[in-house]
Parts: sequence; C-alpha cells; structure tokens
Amino acid sequence: MGKHIKKREVRLRNITETRRFLARITSEVYTGALDPKLGGRLSYMSNVLLKSQELELIERRLDRLEQAAELKAALDVTPVQKKLSKGE
Repeated sequence: MGKHIKKREVRLRNITETRRFLARITSEVYTGALDPKLGGRLSYMSNVLLKSQELELIERRLDRLEQAAELKAALDVTPVQKKLSKGE
C-alpha cells in the first residue's frame, strides 16, 4: 500500500498553488498512490507554508488600508472648516 509520490518540481509560490498541492496530496493518499506517512509530513509542511502565505496577504492588505486611512486623514480638512465657520 502507498507508493511514494512521483517526484516533480512543486511550486508553492502563492496560496492557490499551495492549496492545489494539498488537494493533490489528499487525493493521492486517498487513492493509495502516496504513502500516508509521507502525505502527512507533506501536508503538515504545506499547511505551515499556507498559514504563512495567508498571514503575508493579510499584512499587505492591512498596510494598504492603513495607508489609505492616513491619506484620507491628511486630505480631510472638514474639522478645520467647521471650526472656522463657528468663529473659533
């Protein structure tokens, strides 16, 4: 039972590639084409990588949101105009 996966270059440069690899591992373990122990090890390492990729994506999105908020705050002159209209 369970042969080793046919070795070929695996690219896990982004979340989509990593998820596809995980799906492939799952399928190959299920069909008996991959040894469950090796599949488990590959899945563990891939999941660590996947979480790292997801965190990087979230950090980039958060950075963009913070930059947009800072830009909006810098361009927002509404509080100054209200003060001027009240005569302060």
